[in-house]
Amino acid sequence: MLEHASPPLFPFVSMVLLLAALGVTAHVLLNTASPRAASGWIALTWFAPVLGTVLYVCFGFNRVQRHARRLQRPPGPRAPVARTSGPYAGLKLAVATVSHAPLLNGNAIELLDSAEVVFPQMVSAIDAAERSVALAMYIFDHDAAGIGIAEALARAHARGVEVRVLVDALGSRLSQRGILDLLEVRGVPVALFLPATPWSVCSSTSGTTERSSWWTAVWASPAA
Repeated sequence: MLEHASPPLFPFVSMVLLLAALGVTAHVLLNTASPRAASGWIALTWFAPVLGTVLYVCFGFNRVQRHARRLQRPPGPRAPVARTSGPYAGLKLAVATVSHAPLLNGNAIELLDSAEVVFPQMVSAIDAAERSVALAMYIFDHDAAGIGIAEALARAHARGVEVRVLVDALGSRLSQRGILDLLEVRGVPVALFLPATPWSVCSSTSGTTERSSWWTAVWASPAA
């Protein structure tokens, strides 16, 4: 009896792996800002298509932006943007279009171009706060500047100001733990941004995690 031979499976599997590698490569090139991370993902995918594809699907996508999109509130109804005239008409239109909020008068900007100027200003703003202080730091070192800010936060917390401190989990690895312990001992609420997990450590190799190399921000609310 003549038996029908089944078609070979190898060409089909090879085609699937080729398409997967091409798809990962295209996604990496379009979404990964770091050349080193992009080269690593592409090399892994082509040398080990199955392993590379699985790892990229699990860890390579931008988890920071996806998490932010999940937390983002659904946009409400947009009010019509009124066109204005004057020297800042273009800026007003851009701000109103992007933020859905009007550009108001009475704002001021002061450029602080060095740490010697920035940190004393931060301490002054914290000491002047009467309602709330929100501090976001990438690296919070246990040095003279860091201790000065921590003491100002502790003073604000002691006088009844609502104080919240957010430190980047990756940046905190570069900081000395003593500064965070100091804040916790003084009762200042401290939280880590994106705490490290095995999968987040792997995904941090992607250049699209959008962690800035250094950032500091403080919002201090005076009395109304």
